[in-house]
This record gives sequence, structure tokens and C-alpha cells, in this order.
Amino acid sequence: MVIQMRRRDFVFLSANMAAAGLLGTGGASASAGMRFKTIDGDTSRLSNAQFRRFEQQLDGRVIQPGAPAYDSARAIWNARIDHTPGAIVHAENTSDIVQTVRFAADNGIELSIRAGGHNHSGFAVSDGGLMLDLSRMRSADLSANHKRISAAPGMTFAEFDALGQQAGLATTGPIVSMVGLPGYTLGGGIGWLHRKFGAGCDNLIGADVVLASGEVVQASERENEELLWALRGGGGNFGVVSRLDYRLHRLSNVLAGLIFYPLDALETVGKFVDGYLDDAPDDLNVWMLHRLAPPSPALPTDLHGKPVVILAVTWTGGKAEGDRIVAPLAEIQQPLAHLVHWRNYAEWQRALDGAWADDFCNEWVGGYLDTYDSNLRTSIAKFVESASSPYSDFKLARLGGEFARMGPEDTAFGPRSSRYAYVIQTRWPVGEHEQPHLEWTQAFHRSMRARDTGKVYANFIGKDEPRERFRDAYSAASYERLRRIKSEFDPHNMFRQNVNIEPG
Repeated sequence: MVIQMRRRDFVFLSANMAAAGLLGTGGASASAGMRFKTIDGDTSRLSNAQFRRFEQQLDGRVIQPGAPAYDSARAIWNARIDHTPGAIVHAENTSDIVQTVRFAADNGIELSIRAGGHNHSGFAVSDGGLMLDLSRMRSADLSANHKRISAAPGMTFAEFDALGQQAGLATTGPIVSMVGLPGYTLGGGIGWLHRKFGAGCDNLIGADVVLASGEVVQASERENEELLWALRGGGGNFGVVSRLDYRLHRLSNVLAGLIFYPLDALETVGKFVDGYLDDAPDDLNVWMLHRLAPPSPALPTDLHGKPVVILAVTWTGGKAEGDRIVAPLAEIQQPLAHLVHWRNYAEWQRALDGAWADDFCNEWVGGYLDTYDSNLRTSIAKFVESASSPYSDFKLARLGGEFARMGPEDTAFGPRSSRYAYVIQTRWPVGEHEQPHLEWTQAFHRSMRARDTGKVYANFIGKDEPRERFRDAYSAASYERLRRIKSEFDPHNMFRQNVNIEPG
């Protein structure tokens, strides 16, 4: 005979067995209770009975310290983050989010939110608090006729773009596919398509949000408009986003790929690309990646480990025009490798995934540039040639196009008028001493800060940068507006494990 049991019944039975001493809890003993970091940094003790009552309200899974799955559940993309939550909740639905938020609020527990878990700063993993993991919520509804998609917060862009491409549709996403939807979009969103379709957050047209009170509200261009404005670049400061609605655009194949030049040709190559994009159509986007050439089978073996500048090219327009416009980028001088061809957009969007896999330590810092001159190119080349790790790189993303047509305060997302966004992405194997890598990063960043605008893309703020840096992600007017909205929707700053905006 097979007995079927609902999840909540199983949890209830397990709790009673544990109370009777018939089943281990996988964490602290029944007499010890459970400890959590509080929102103000203290420690709170809850009885096991209190926590079991919370578990019984959930459809999802709860993992406590000591359980076999605990270490894998707390791990995120950046292996430098080694935080130990008091417990981890794997939410299955919006109800689980509501119950978790209410439990954390009622008990003053620090709450962190994990979606894709790709943010390098480790905001997803509370060290001692309660970690709410949304990664099992991966459903989506695509309306091809209306060019809309409604997605759950656990989706990655690999899944999102694959679904859109079935209908020949896409929207702005990151330059690797393992990134989750909420962190990228709510932080702003630049990628291969921002010159054509605007920032990722510009294409966010609605969201369901679980507030600190546990109330679920809808933000759209007709309802809670101020909240939608804040979500477009203000991050996870206002609640837990349980659903994201995006505008999609017609896009199937792109002319895209990498063109490799020697780094000692950066003066010639960089100057040409900078000028060429001044008059280029919005359909053309070029990122410049500066690094030591990876040991990729697509590259000649004698190129592996050599300093290079790589043009990451994306053309979203027609074939004949694209072939003509992209061609000069491969003719600046004889390239070391030319890997640009027509392909499906979703294929291009995951093409760099191998270079950004798990199990590495990472530190990122960035900013914006209004000028890109010979002295800057010389400085960039010097630091890249002396990189502390062969896995690190320096990226320049050209802005402009549709991205720059949005007004500076039309969304919360910060500066729109800069010429470039840049990021120093330092990456080293687990087990290596981190100090040489951090010192290289900091020296490189100091050199760039002497030349940049002082502003920063929120998703590029470094893990070890001071909190004052958070203001630099916004204009002064937008930052004060965000504080007012924060006061309305999260007056006690419960949602603070992020690029935090304190209530006004």
C-alpha cells in the first residue's frame, strides 16, 4: 500500500516526531533552540516549536545548519562568499514568500533574498539571518502576440531567452546567461542589446511585490506607478518581487561574436572603435574586453595567455547592412582571431558562460567614463598586462542609442549620458590568497576613479566599497525620491541586504 501525504502534513508529522525525540532536526538540538541574526545586528533565539510552526505554513523546503544539503544551498556563484544563514527557505510560490517575510518581520530577523545568486557582493546570503531562496520559482507565461512575458523570479536568462527565441522575441539581458532576472533587472541592466532596446529595467512593465507587511501589491504603469519607477533601477529595496512582466521585441538572429587583437594595438584599435560608434546605428553594440587570452579551443594555442583586446560585437539589424557595418571592425589591422558570425540571439547570450562559471572567487568594481583618450588606453593596457590572475578582465561597454534617450529621472536607474560603463572583474581560483588580487583591483580602480565621472552602475559596486558609494548609483534627485518611496513601502528598512537605500 502506498500512502500519499501532502507536504504540510509531512512537516506537521515530522515536527511531532522530532518533539517526541523520534527524529533528528538536522540542526540545533530541541533544547538549544535556534539563533538568528536580527535586523539591527544582534542575535535572537527562537524555540524549535516557534520555527516548526513557521515551517508548517510553507509548501517549500527549509534547510537548517547541519543538514546534508545546507552547504550546497548556501553556496552562490561567487565562491568568495562564505556566509552561514540561520536557515534557508526554498520558496515554491508567492504564499511561501509572504509567510517568510512575515516570520522575519515578526521576529526582527535579518532577511536576504536569493534569485539567481550571481551578484558578486553576496547580498543573497545573510550571515546568520534567514535566507529566502526563490530559485525554484521558474515558471513563465509568454504572449507572443502582445510581445509580453510574465516570469517568476527564479528564472535565469538562459531559460528566459530560450523561451522568447521560440517566438523570435527578446529583450535586454546580461552578457552571460546564468544570471537571474530580478537582480539584473532591478539594478538597471546593460548587456548586448541596451543600445537597441534600452536598459533591462526600461523593459520592465509590471511586477508583483511582497512588502515587509506581507501584503502583495502590483506595480505597473497604471497602479503603484511610483513603485514601478523605483523598481526600475532601485534594486530590491522595496520588497520581494514575486513576478516580473517584460516588454519583448522582435529579434531572432544576430551578427555577433569576438574579434581578437593584440593588446599592444589598443591605441589603434580603441581609438578606431570609439570613433566608429559615434555615428553607428543603434543596432550595433561593441564591448571591449581586455585580458589575457583564455585557453579556448576556438583560439590558436600560441595565443593562449597573451594580452589581448577583444571586440565583443552585436548587430541586431538586417543581414546586408550588418555585414557591411561590422566588417570594418575586423579590418582595423590583421586580427588574431575573427569569430563573428550570424547566430541565434540566445546562443550568443550564453557564448561567454564558460569564462564565468562557478567555483571562483570574484571582486568587481566599476564606474562611468565620459572620455576615452590615449592616456586612459595606456593605463588600461599597463594594468591588464600586470594582472594578478589570468582569469581577470577589464570591460568597457559603449552606451548611447536607446539607452541614452531615456531621461535621467524617467527611471531610478542612474546616469544615462556617459560614453561608457566600465568594470574591473577580478577572478581567481578558490584557495589562492586573495590579497594580491584585491591589491591589483584597488590600484586599477584608483587609477580609473581619477578619470571617471564619480558615478557607478549599481550592479558593479564592489563588495568592499563603503556604503557611501551606493549614492553614486543615482542622481541626487532620484536618490531622494527613492528614499521617499522606501519610506512608504519599507519604512523600517527590512529589505537592506542590497545596494541599500535608507528610508527618507
